[in-house]
Order: sequence, then C-alpha cells, then structure tokens
Amino acid sequence: MNPPVTFPLCINSTCKVADTCLRSRAYREMSGPHRESITIVHPDDATGDEHCARFYDAAPVRMAYGMRSALAAVPHGNIAAARSELIALFGERTFYKKRNGERALSPAEQEAVTEILVRYGAEAPLQFDRCTEDYLW
Repeated sequence: MNPPVTFPLCINSTCKVADTCLRSRAYREMSGPHRESITIVHPDDATGDEHCARFYDAAPVRMAYGMRSALAAVPHGNIAAARSELIALFGERTFYKKRNGERALSPAEQEAVTEILVRYGAEAPLQFDRCTEDYLW
C-alpha cells in the first residue's frame, strides 16, 4: 500500500478498529520508497474504538476514469450546456483532466456528473470510460 504523503496515518497499536481503518492499514502495509517522515493522527484523536473521530473506512470504492462515454449519452443539442455545468462544478482544467481520464472521479463526483447529464437528457445508468477499485484517500 502506498498512501499519499499528505494522508495522515494512525500508529495506535491497540486500536480495536485497526483492521477496517485505512489510516491504520496504510501505516502497517506501507510499501514503495522509504520515507524519511510521515504525517500521523495526533494520539489524542486516535481513540482506538468504534467512535474514533479519525476513523477512515478501508473498504475500496469504485473510481471512474474518463467521461467521454457518459457525455456521448447526452443529446447533441444539450451537450454544450451540460459541459458548461460540469466545468462550473470542477473548474475548466480539472473538468478536462477528468473527462480525459487523467484524474479519477470519486463515487460522489460520479453521482454529481450523473445528475447533471441526466438533467440534460442522458439515461441512467451512465457508463464511464474505465472503472477501478481503489481506496478513497
């Protein structure tokens, strides 16, 4: 497992929910290049029980890459308005990166894109260009 450098890890070795917490699992299973330093959750915040405020679900989620297939489902006369709304949502640069599959769409972002495109005439469920299972860092 190779968490982003900015993702706070949990080092609480007595935690009761460690096996289902991404912060704890990432710390225990780190791979990749050695790091001189890591960011950790403050020990006072890591309560080690099911009420831990810093718990982060370790279940992988469906991440989508690329919106070309989804955009193709919008009727031609509505595509400019739909694209404008997506650019307003993500910003122009991020929209094109997500459309082209250079950046992932989280489940919440997939839902937002679906809501917008359905409003402009696409039929749900939409197909994104590629999907993978990954952690929501």
